[in-house]
Amino acid sequence: MWMEELPNGKYKYFERYKDPYTEKLKRVSVTLTSKSNQAKKQAMMELQEKINAKISNPNEHKVTLANLYEEWIEIYKQKVKEQTYLTSVSLYKAVELRMDTSVLINNLTSSYIQKFLNEFYYKENYSHSYTDAIRSLFRNMFEYAKQVGLVEHNIVKDVKIERKKTTIEEHEKVTQKYLEPDELELVIGELRNLKHSSCASQYAEIAEVLSKTGLRYGELAALKIEDYDGTTLDVNKTLFYNYSKAQDGLTTSPKNVFSNRKIPISNETKVIIDKWISQNELNKAINSKYNDMGFILAAPNGDSVPPFSMNRVLRNLTAKLKEQGKLNKRLSTHIFRHTHISLLAEMGINQKAIMSRVGQVNPLTTLKIYTHVTKKVEQDLIDKLNAKEKEQG
Repeated sequence: MWMEELPNGKYKYFERYKDPYTEKLKRVSVTLTSKSNQAKKQAMMELQEKINAKISNPNEHKVTLANLYEEWIEIYKQKVKEQTYLTSVSLYKAVELRMDTSVLINNLTSSYIQKFLNEFYYKENYSHSYTDAIRSLFRNMFEYAKQVGLVEHNIVKDVKIERKKTTIEEHEKVTQKYLEPDELELVIGELRNLKHSSCASQYAEIAEVLSKTGLRYGELAALKIEDYDGTTLDVNKTLFYNYSKAQDGLTTSPKNVFSNRKIPISNETKVIIDKWISQNELNKAINSKYNDMGFILAAPNGDSVPPFSMNRVLRNLTAKLKEQGKLNKRLSTHIFRHTHISLLAEMGINQKAIMSRVGQVNPLTTLKIYTHVTKKVEQDLIDKLNAKEKEQG
């Protein structure tokens, strides 16, 4: 260690050290107001602390999960689509609600992450896809940590979420994915007659439009005036609603390239769309603070309309109808999209045309519904023929 006196009367202490990466000599310094023996001892301690910080192994850094996320998300944001970035932000918020993110990443283990996800999936009963998305978030964060030397291994690599047996069984029950015409009528009627809800009529109309167009909820909620010409809907975006504010009206590109499409609509659908537009104009006229973002489906104040409230109502309705013995199907906004697919299949529309209308690239769900419905139609035909032959015989 050596010392230099500065023009201002203070003293600057120096010490050399070897950079562990370049093996070159570098130096650190500290400035004190004295050159006494006590000051020299203090300088030695401070200089050694600085050197230790410079040469310490990155794995020894006390990096918290929150620190890692903040560093990773800034880079990740520049590599992916905005929707993917915003989804990651919302997933991390779900983690924050359940985990102390001040935990040091070098103290985390595979079993810790596994137990966290098990709790989320098996006890809190979230879907497999949502749970797996959080697993992927952890995996991406720790892969980055490994790349920059903060950890030696990606502890999430071997973490797995096995599907529940009941989930697999329900997945195979294709009839649970859509509503028969009488079931659709029942659900829409229940929505329209909801008590203590100012949105009852809107919920029923949303269900009608989704079941008559095959739109995803986010696609419907993102439609703007310029996307409607009176007979056709131009689907070119989707509403992003995970942890975003309704008044922001964030939209992103659709789910896939096949989702960009133009949909001719029925007369009854036109009536509902036109009604929404007229209601928006009225709300705008009577509310000076109307947040006009041009959405066709808009709240009374002009904000976008995320699906949270409607899905909550549908969950309650699921329980009510099951208890009453009227319907045993899990209701969500997505079931109306599948209902449209079943309707088209029953009408004899070919599978390719159906997939084009609903903007679907993966035919798995469509094929299951299509095959089931067409077999049912064929069976109905045979039953009618047999009845006719019996009648004539």
